[in-house]
Amino acid sequence: RWCERTKVSAGDFLLLDQSAPVRQSPRYTRCRRETVFAVRPSLLSGLRCGTPDYIRFGRNRFVFWLPVCHVVYFLAGDMPVVRGDQNGGYVTMSAYESFASVYDMFMDNIDYPSWSRYLIGLLKGHGVSDGLVCELGCGTGSMTELLADAGYDMIGIDSSVEMLEQAQDKKYESGHDILYLNQDMREFELYGTVRAIVSVCDCMNYILTEEDLLKVFRLVNNYLDPGGVFIFDMNTEAKYRGIGESTIAENRENGSFIWENSYDPEKRINEYVLTLFIPEEEGEDLFRRYEEVHVQRAYPLKRVAELIREAGMIYEGAYEAFTGHAPDEKSERICIIARENGKRAEKNRERKW
Repeated sequence: RWCERTKVSAGDFLLLDQSAPVRQSPRYTRCRRETVFAVRPSLLSGLRCGTPDYIRFGRNRFVFWLPVCHVVYFLAGDMPVVRGDQNGGYVTMSAYESFASVYDMFMDNIDYPSWSRYLIGLLKGHGVSDGLVCELGCGTGSMTELLADAGYDMIGIDSSVEMLEQAQDKKYESGHDILYLNQDMREFELYGTVRAIVSVCDCMNYILTEEDLLKVFRLVNNYLDPGGVFIFDMNTEAKYRGIGESTIAENRENGSFIWENSYDPEKRINEYVLTLFIPEEEGEDLFRRYEEVHVQRAYPLKRVAELIREAGMIYEGAYEAFTGHAPDEKSERICIIARENGKRAEKNRERKW
């Protein structure tokens, strides 16, 4: 299925990296033990060494850095089987690769300033008015920049290099001292603890198993200061059911997209195929077609609260997003708040001793 979707065929290069998750290429799938890159021979024109550990190749305005790895040249009829990251029968493909360059354009209907004021109000209401704050799934850095404007020292984490490139551009324009890290939130690492960790725009719905969600929560608890706060939002099953089987399309001068959505209520899995038409170069009439598959999962609030407690944190409560009201069965987005637990007790024991 992966080979068909990425149109890998005889004569293509396959780059296999046996190391940890790395920078993304135009087409790739994340496997449990390796990262797979399908690269056209034409992309390798002008290949040159950057450092002893990296190779570099470019296409148009995009530049990708890949660790040195084995290059396998496909022979006719000799197609290997590529196993993707299986989640209940679903293959998780890379998201936000092609979308990154036009993400902000298509998301201009989101009122980030209002959203940031709501989030800042929650942070201050839970005792965090300054200091280090980490955003998981920061994307192009829109919320990260607004939190930096409010005086927080920001760290942004995202698994998409392309999205982080957009975030870096904003950082250079604003002059904010923001640290961006290319990491998977299921395995993220920080240099120390922070006062708060936040995640917006339903990033947590991209975590497709309870085991991985628990892993994220445990990491959050580990990297929070004693009593630190974790604030994140999630789409609900009510929202996914409302979208259901539907198609959304938008055509603009600088790009177009077709969003084909489907929802499996039994598995609580929402999948949408995003087809993008992006101009090759600014001002040109030639558009290239890209396709991305985005998969999210709906979690009952009760189960999320149980996982928070299992991770060692304190579940503080939930609101219907952008309000101070408790969520109900019609709520489409909920904001969940948890607090670090464990380090304070360790600190008190050390002082007593």
